[in-house]
Amino acid sequence: KKNIQHIEKEGFLRNRPIEITYYKWLDRYFVSNSGGSHHAALVVWQSVRDKLEYKREANITKLSIDKDSIKKLNSDYWSFILNFRYQTNIQTLFYLFEELVSKHTDMLEPNYYHGNYRLFFVPKNQLKINKYAFEYWYRNAIKNKKIIALPEYLENPLQFHTGGILIQ
Repeated sequence: KKNIQHIEKEGFLRNRPIEITYYKWLDRYFVSNSGGSHHAALVVWQSVRDKLEYKREANITKLSIDKDSIKKLNSDYWSFILNFRYQTNIQTLFYLFEELVSKHTDMLEPNYYHGNYRLFFVPKNQLKINKYAFEYWYRNAIKNKKIIALPEYLENPLQFHTGGILIQ
């Protein structure tokens, strides 16, 4: 009861619904709150353990990935996820890609994610090097687990995660 009272006072006020986001591709629900996350976790754990019900009004926003967009991404770009051990290597590799592979290479940094992960996008039709040489590097880097193909990750992300952490 104390945990419920705490979360209703701190994070999930009774006078408004709980806002929940469901990420379909991860089969995960996310609820943002302040001042009570460990209490909310205890309420969930105690409810499951003791078979208790705690009912509240909630708004659920369901998010999913458009499969056609993944196909388009795959047809237009070599895209992959790369984890850097050291922050200093990130820009160096990006500049090398721009200089040697494609001046149109783009790199994105995931928000709110641990580690030094980056998403690389290399346009297939604007390579500076032989496309077969790059494809050979790409396939071997995937096979040797140096990179994760972004389209493959988007199709089935759970195979790349253990305990909610992206495999390194």
